[in-house]
Amino acid sequence: MTVKFNVNKEPNNSYKVEITVAKEDVNKHLEDALKHEAESFEMKGFRKGTVPAAKVKEMIDPAKVRSHALNHLIPEIYKQLMNEHKFAPIIGPRIELQEFEEDTDMALTITIVEKPEIKIGDYKKALGELKKEKEKAEKEEDKTITNADAITKVLEISSVGLAEIIVQEEVARMMTSLLDQTTKLGISVEEYAEAHKKNLQQIRDEFKANAQKTITADFVITEIAAKEGIDVTDKEVEETIEVIPDEASRKQFENPENRLYIKAVMLKARTLEKLVEIANGESGKKE
Repeated sequence: MTVKFNVNKEPNNSYKVEITVAKEDVNKHLEDALKHEAESFEMKGFRKGTVPAAKVKEMIDPAKVRSHALNHLIPEIYKQLMNEHKFAPIIGPRIELQEFEEDTDMALTITIVEKPEIKIGDYKKALGELKKEKEKAEKEEDKTITNADAITKVLEISSVGLAEIIVQEEVARMMTSLLDQTTKLGISVEEYAEAHKKNLQQIRDEFKANAQKTITADFVITEIAAKEGIDVTDKEVEETIEVIPDEASRKQFENPENRLYIKAVMLKARTLEKLVEIANGESGKKE
């Protein structure tokens, strides 16, 4: 397949790739898609699958053929892009289609995001300072160092170059979750916002601020886990799933993505515990 890639470096380890696919390849994929649709096409006077392609083309919804062709074309283009440029994306690509018509070169843009640049200062020193600050507290309960205290202190001396698309995806996920919740309550998102004396933009802004903080913390925690040699084995993940009492919940974790989620949660918990240990001067103790 004849494909041209024009790679443009964007801020924070993201890349916008302008792509052109030769019209001959576009036509071939559209023809293949039409043939495939014709196999199940039904029309009076013809047996199923015997309607001439020209007739099918006249009768069928063009959007159906285009969608079928794109479902084959996009993965091929993406695979070729990865093979040629060796990107290491951390999230799914964002695809924007500009041109896709018969007898015309296809034009689209794919945005790739790689691991951001993560800078962490002397977190052991910072956690030592946290311990001294806590010791000055008047109330005994305020002297305790929590996971939240530890990560907040580390974030003060850390920075993560987050690509905007990562934050946008998380905000979109949060908005979808809010929509699901309000639907179950039988109210609209607008009504929810009004009840909280906010408008939709204010809610989006709050979600964005929370997303930036959460994602930054996740990257910093993962980086510290690597520095401290903290890991979670597949066996430990399996053992964690086995102790879940509900069988239906256990079955959900047969999905590899859900297992990765469990692993990420366990890694985060262990790393936060390690940070608290360091702050309390207990990092030399055996786990």
